[in-house]
Formats: sequence, structure tokens, C-alpha cells
Amino acid sequence: MVFELNGTTIAGIGAILGALAGAVSFLFKALIESKDATIKELQDERDYWRNYAMGRSSAQAPMQPQPPPTPYGPPQQQYPPQQPYPPR
Repeated sequence: MVFELNGTTIAGIGAILGALAGAVSFLFKALIESKDATIKELQDERDYWRNYAMGRSSAQAPMQPQPPPTPYGPPQQQYPPQQPYPPR
């Protein structure tokens, strides 16, 4: 029995290699999607416990970012304008 490398043999080898490459790429894609879902779940859980520790419920608005401090110290609190004194 002599092994011949004809067109049918090459097509068969190509089909097997193509199927293996497709299976590996499918499994890799499934692994990445699973990893992303797990990361999203862990981030949601982290945010829940962070809010719980800060005394905020999940129904409250998220924290607003604070403006960066100026070179001369933290930004001053803005007070509402005062009403002028009534005339005497």
C-alpha cells in the first residue's frame, strides 16, 4: 500500500484542519464571552458593596465627581447669594 498525496487526500486533510480550527476559534470566543460576563458580574457586586459601605442604597444617584483642587487649596463652597438688607 502506497500513500498517495492526491487531491482527495489533500481535501480530506484540509477539511479536518478546518474543522479543528473552527472548533478552537469557537471555544476561544466562548471563553472570552464567559470571562467578560464574569468580570461584569464582579463589577456589579463590587459597586453594590461599595455603595452599601458608603451608606447609599442602589436607588440613590451615584456620587458626583468632585472638581480637582486648585493650586491654592480645595475649591471654595459656593453659597447662595444673600438678600440685601431691608431699608431703614
